[in-house]
Amino acid sequence: MRIDIILLLLLNFVDVGGGVTACRGFHSSFRTTQGGLLLNMDVSSTMILTPGPVLDFLLTNQNLRDPRQIDWGRAIKNYRYDDDAMVKACGISVEKQLTAVEGRVLNAPKLFTVEDLKVSNSEDCIPRNGRWNFNQKRLFSPIEIKRWAVVNFSVRCDTSHLSRDLINCGRSKGIKIERPHSLIEEDPRWRRSGPVVRVEKVFQLIKEKLPGLPQFLLCVLPERKNCDVYGPWKKKNLSEMGIFTGCISPMKINDQYLTNVLLKINSKLGGVNSLLDVEHIPTLPLLKSSPTLILGMDVSHGSPGQSDIPSIADVVGSRSWPLISRYRASVRTQSPKVEMIEGPFVFASYKRT
Repeated sequence: MRIDIILLLLLNFVDVGGGVTACRGFHSSFRTTQGGLLLNMDVSSTMILTPGPVLDFLLTNQNLRDPRQIDWGRAIKNYRYDDDAMVKACGISVEKQLTAVEGRVLNAPKLFTVEDLKVSNSEDCIPRNGRWNFNQKRLFSPIEIKRWAVVNFSVRCDTSHLSRDLINCGRSKGIKIERPHSLIEEDPRWRRSGPVVRVEKVFQLIKEKLPGLPQFLLCVLPERKNCDVYGPWKKKNLSEMGIFTGCISPMKINDQYLTNVLLKINSKLGGVNSLLDVEHIPTLPLLKSSPTLILGMDVSHGSPGQSDIPSIADVVGSRSWPLISRYRASVRTQSPKVEMIEGPFVFASYKRT
């Protein structure tokens, strides 16, 4: 019955375009007749603005797809906010002309890797279409991976072939990767179990096949990265076992994909992928002359109306002066809706972040 009512209400609203919706209903009135009062029912429609965010309305009204193409001058001129009675009663007026503000486009930061130090004018370090291309380039400070293993939750991935491709791709980036200690396949009997059970069963195999904690675990997820195994796997490794891990999807694995994976692995294990331009040739006046620590902190709150959700406080601090792109982070919860950070942060142990 409830579903029928909802469908009926939805059928009463018709999108007529331009951010306007027609609302169908009935108009009722009493009419006097010789026999007395009669109730007159008539079908009627009224036009309303389609409910939703203002940005969506402007895109629909101006027949646009990109918010950057919105004509804000036209929006203010046509919609006549000053004519609203409530706005007038409150003494609010809206200027018809937008305020002109001068702006500038900042250049994207230039990166330096090992190859760039030899050829400083290399264009490959300048991002194109918002991306830096690390193909055919060696990392600034690559790490060495000796103790690692591959854990496979997928039925469509050849882990032996994957490990060889990862080792070869790492060699081209300067990362020396030994052969994996073990290729661990999930027992097919547990694939229909819950994600937490699957992760626990795989870790039993890890403890049986590895002599100790590995330096790194590469996990091949069942299908996509947002599958149900991803969360329990990360929690088990990072929170309970203290093992660095990287996850890949078996859907599309190529050289570019493996390069992106290796960039994350190198950073997690303490390597440096590249330097910023201002780090290679220090130009910031107050940072290059004396050792300097850069701190950043912020507090994030729950959505409006969620007063029982804890706030998240975080602090980051730079390290390895004069470098400014290497930092450590600490995150914790605190009382809901409290903007000031409660108490000092304590970095309990030295870990690379």
